Parts: sequence; structure tokens; C-alpha cells
Amino acid sequence: MANIRHADSDFIYDSRNISLLDVIVEKNKVIGKQHLLHRLIYVARVAPGIKDKKEIGEYFQNLFNKYVTDLDGDGVTGLLLIYPYHILHILEVSSEVLNDVIREQETSETNNNALVSNTKALTLISNVSLIIPKKFIF
Repeated sequence: MANIRHADSDFIYDSRNISLLDVIVEKNKVIGKQHLLHRLIYVARVAPGIKDKKEIGEYFQNLFNKYVTDLDGDGVTGLLLIYPYHILHILEVSSEVLNDVIREQETSETNNNALVSNTKALTLISNVSLIIPKKFIF
């Protein structure tokens, strides 16, 4: 097998290639941005025992309030649409919060005390800019 050599270095594969993600992460460090944002869009079925849909809104409000106060930087934004039998949730969060939200939903579904069930992710997009302006974030 032939060795591929580059004129300036030994092997071309020995040099570290810099990805676009590396550049973005470094740029975010320079400007003081702590987290990359992810946008998760998912749907779920409202649990059959829920009579007052305000319970769902209050649950998510309480869940995300702790992240708004715990995180500096981008925090949590999104849109929650509650329909009679389903919800559509658009979340814009950091990786840490996203993992916590997924774990929380999974735990509540396995313990049969979830307000929503049969959660299905429609899409996950990484490194997004906010669709909700910062002036509307509390």
C-alpha cells in the first residue's frame, strides 16, 4: 500500500483537521457564550386522566423555571402548544438541559405519573440561533 505524504508534514493523516464545530465552539468561548443551543420539536399524547390542561402548562413552567435561574447565558426558550389530546413542544435549550428534560420525561412515563405520554421526537437541530427574541425570555 502506498503512503500518502504531504509536502510539509510526514503523513497527511497525522495533522489534526479542524472542523466547523471546533471553529464555532472556539468563537463562542471568545464571545463568552457558554452553551450551544439545540432545538427539539416533539409531540406527545396528553394523559387520559388530565382534565385541566393548565396542569400541563404549569408542569413545564415549573420544570424550566429552575433552569432559567440555574443557567447563565441562553437559558430555556420555546413554544408549547396544548391541544385537546396532544401537545406540540418546540424547545431551545443547551445540551445539559435537553438531557435533563428527556430523562425527566422518560422517568415520569416509566413511573406512570406523566402528564403526557407516547413522546415522539420530530426533529433535533444543533447549534441554532434563538427563534424567540431575548426580550421575551423571562
